[in-house]
Amino acid sequence: MKAIVYKGSNSVNCEYRKEPKINKSTDVIVKITLTGVCGTDLRIYSGNFPGAKDVVLGHEAIGNIEEIGKDVTTIKVGDRVVIDPTLFDGKCYYCQKGFHNLCDNKANTETGVDKDGTFAEYIVMPEDFVYLLPDTISDDRAVLIEPLTCVLNNLEALKLTFDDKLVILGGGPIGTLFAMVAEKMALKTVIVEKRPERLNFLRNILSNSEVVDANDKNYIDGIVKKFGRKPNAVVDATGCLFEEALELVDKGGRIVLMGFNSNYKATISPLYITNNAITIIGAGDYNNMFIRAIDMAENIDLEKLITHRFKLSEAEDAFKILVGEKNVSDKNEIMKVVFEM
Repeated sequence: MKAIVYKGSNSVNCEYRKEPKINKSTDVIVKITLTGVCGTDLRIYSGNFPGAKDVVLGHEAIGNIEEIGKDVTTIKVGDRVVIDPTLFDGKCYYCQKGFHNLCDNKANTETGVDKDGTFAEYIVMPEDFVYLLPDTISDDRAVLIEPLTCVLNNLEALKLTFDDKLVILGGGPIGTLFAMVAEKMALKTVIVEKRPERLNFLRNILSNSEVVDANDKNYIDGIVKKFGRKPNAVVDATGCLFEEALELVDKGGRIVLMGFNSNYKATISPLYITNNAITIIGAGDYNNMFIRAIDMAENIDLEKLITHRFKLSEAEDAFKILVGEKNVSDKNEIMKVVFEM
């Protein structure tokens, strides 16, 4: 089968790999239909997130069940499923307490990081880590369910309510997904972004969120003026704007740190956080969110995020385009990229 393999910093290759086989009686083999490129994939590619050399990348995917182990009872051949890539053992201290996202035994089980992932024609998964998709959700919408689970996990941790004034820093796919959900819940939602093409894209797909240009040096003052005071909820969807989030959030407010960047370090004043009663939230990976995300996907046009499609054989070009090393053939803003089989 074809697969996109990580070869080291700034290097991927489309290679032929052996098709996976059933290893345990509760395994299933999924024939991938669509698989999305996540910021984590790009950070692995760029050397900003640890990934195993020669691993098949990718973890956001849907597909059809090709084969099942003899003890599989909840899924049958031909079923259309979404993959939950964050495997946990269910036995460690944290899993026993219900914190599956904090499992102690994730080594060599992180799909697309240190375990072969979804940028391939097939993948083998445990039965418990695939979820049946309803016919009412299209493939294009379904492939964004996994990132939606990330957003819902952070929204739950933020405890967003109807009277919150929310600012999201970063208008990439995750920040935009956050806005698409939050604008249905919060009193006011603002998303902040720098890239001109992306600003236009956001204005076109968000129905009830204000889009603010971060290139305006006084954008924070503008938000405060519009809200009447600072926002009481801020999300850093970039992984590198914690200090800006602290400057922006109101007294007694909450900050969710959602973006991943292993190279970013922040200089903060603990006294400022204490004196202003600011809550800093790190929600970790999602925990038991897939059923809720599937239900919510019925009512959100997630597919609007998809802007570009590639074949697995175009992997090298796709990654170079995504990190800005190569120009895309069209002039559309790159937001969500998917590989289709």
